Amino acid sequence: SERDLRTIGFRDVRRIPHGRTIELGGLRITLYQFGRYVNDAAIVIEGDGATLLNANDAKIAGWPLRQLLARHGPIDFAFRSHSSANARVCWQLEGDPALVVDDREHYMRSFVQFMDAVQARFAVPFASNHCHLHDDVFVFNEMIATPLQLREHVRGEAPRRWALQVMLPGSRWEGGAGRADRFDLAPETPYDDMAATLRAYRAEQAPALERFRRQENAVAVGRPLLER
Repeated sequence: SERDLRTIGFRDVRRIPHGRTIELGGLRITLYQFGRYVNDAAIVIEGDGATLLNANDAKIAGWPLRQLLARHGPIDFAFRSHSSANARVCWQLEGDPALVVDDREHYMRSFVQFMDAVQARFAVPFASNHCHLHDDVFVFNEMIATPLQLREHVRGEAPRRWALQVMLPGSRWEGGAGRADRFDLAPETPYDDMAATLRAYRAEQAPALERFRRQENAVAVGRPLLER
């Protein structure tokens, strides 16, 4: 990650050890590594009377999650992925075509179970969204679990002690330190007809897609590469 960040132009890159808290601009930031084989990270940000837990798609759970909550709770906002961004949704197993390797509802159930454990005041669906515009993969947009679909999923279950708050890009919140919560939410109109939204966006990006298509078509896969 440090190498990647420097490659795209960042010059002040500092590594934060697991569980260490640093002060930055009036904020307290604590990073938690999680995972034995595929490592990931969750981050806690505290400041001005509010505590935010960004789990993105780190699968932190069990005693590590309990330790985090004991140290930083109660949590005001918890952010977590709600949709797959993994190629597993495209897999088929030879000899068992009916096997479902991954499904949208799995991520919705996982989101709910995580928030039941965290008990944040507000649960925000976040990360792992994707948008496929290339002709070869446009159909995979059907596999996206949108925040609005997650909201309907949560409404269909038993009442929770936490509140699901859909905050699309551009949404804002003000509060903390004894102040009342105030949300300024971005419109949800892009999801009213998501297929039409995607078709319009693909048309808008047509010049870039065509440039890439020409680059792809000019690539020749040689025999040495195939043999290797």
